[in-house]
Amino acid sequence: MPLMMAQDTRLALGDQGARCESRSLLLNHFSEADDRPPAQLAYLEQVAAIPPLPHKQTAWWEFLLHGLAPAAEWLLFGQLKARLMIHDGPASRQYAPLAMDHLTGLPIIPGSTLKGCARRLALQELREVADPAARMAQLCDLAMVFGWIEADWLVRPASWNDGQWLAQRPDLAWACGEADWESIGRQAREELHRRLGLAWSETNAFSFGGLVNFLPGYPLPEAFWPMPHPDLEVEVALNHHPAAYRERALHRHEAAGLDAPNRAIPDLEDPRRDLSLAVAPGLLFVFPLLPAAQGAEWAARKAQAWLRSGLEVLGLGARTQAGYGWFDCADALQHKCREQYAATGEREREQRRLEIEVEARRRKEEEQKRQALERQQMLEQMNETQQEDFHLSLLTEDQFRSRVENFNRSLNKKEQLAVIRALRGPRLQFWEDLKVKCQKGGHWAQVEQAVRAMAKKANFGKMP
Repeated sequence: MPLMMAQDTRLALGDQGARCESRSLLLNHFSEADDRPPAQLAYLEQVAAIPPLPHKQTAWWEFLLHGLAPAAEWLLFGQLKARLMIHDGPASRQYAPLAMDHLTGLPIIPGSTLKGCARRLALQELREVADPAARMAQLCDLAMVFGWIEADWLVRPASWNDGQWLAQRPDLAWACGEADWESIGRQAREELHRRLGLAWSETNAFSFGGLVNFLPGYPLPEAFWPMPHPDLEVEVALNHHPAAYRERALHRHEAAGLDAPNRAIPDLEDPRRDLSLAVAPGLLFVFPLLPAAQGAEWAARKAQAWLRSGLEVLGLGARTQAGYGWFDCADALQHKCREQYAATGEREREQRRLEIEVEARRRKEEEQKRQALERQQMLEQMNETQQEDFHLSLLTEDQFRSRVENFNRSLNKKEQLAVIRALRGPRLQFWEDLKVKCQKGGHWAQVEQAVRAMAKKANFGKMP
């Protein structure tokens, strides 16, 4: 069955979108109308076969090298070792939209996802700390790194039952232990106020964004690290009891004597294939974690360590319990990639500097040609006197001084008259300074006398 699209779009892209070069456009706007698994599988395989456009990948790498230009220590590199399923929205049909750049179709990992992974690992470590002083210090470090909102310090009201508390309980309370949470939370807030230089007040509730900026993770360019082809794969999962997962009773349950949908269900249903897209293993991602303020380097190092452990232990995205979404962030990989990043950055910065110099020379030459053409056009419209005045106006201060100094030596009459007009007009200040010098006698006094004599002879009147 043809994809669902308008007639003019169909003429441009073809019935099945065969001429569509953007897989994000095909996936997010032109879905397969046939719900049967074979049609859905063919559609997703078509999307996965379209390579991502390189624009965003190249632009992000250029921005990282020349725009942000962070030190190599603020970059964490991780190679995907299993399929990755990170979705950026609810499933509209049988599959959820994959997190990718909407322009180029490049798989990405949002910064919020990375921050959540690092925070989960930090919370687990906090839960395992037994010493009260060490636990308090780590709780404050965690809060400074990731930030907080007012609800993160919620204390259980006396009127709440267990269900209400479990629904609203902050994860910090879970990590610190609920028995001592009220006192621990209060002491932590006092310490955080002290670290931020704020006066402590029980009612001074505020939010804090954290000391580390978690930027999105992008795959490295092909020139830096080879990408798998294709970089997307179709993921197939069998749902053996679709009716049970939908939590509604069907006639088959009733026929089997089941009076409630949440009871054990025998194998009476046909398995259903759930299809989705996943990122193929092998991609190398770079995760920039930058200090958000001066003096926050310690926080960026802690965040990087937590994220590194989180990627290797917890993984990202869906189905991590089945082995999906885990990364290799070994020391050898960090050392190799950071060295290559530094070398590439230095080489590209030098190349960029040379390109900027060449471009600057080209623009300067073009500007000189343009100005020369304008001067030529202006000169063609001037009489002889105006041309002499124009040429004189282009001289620098030192060049004009040399011209005046040789007034009675090498200048012809036209050039002398042009100098006199300049001294009476735009170069009047030079004439005033010259009269001061003449009081000492010497060559400049002779120049002054020659200028006055020529001005009188040419009927310019008395010099100022």
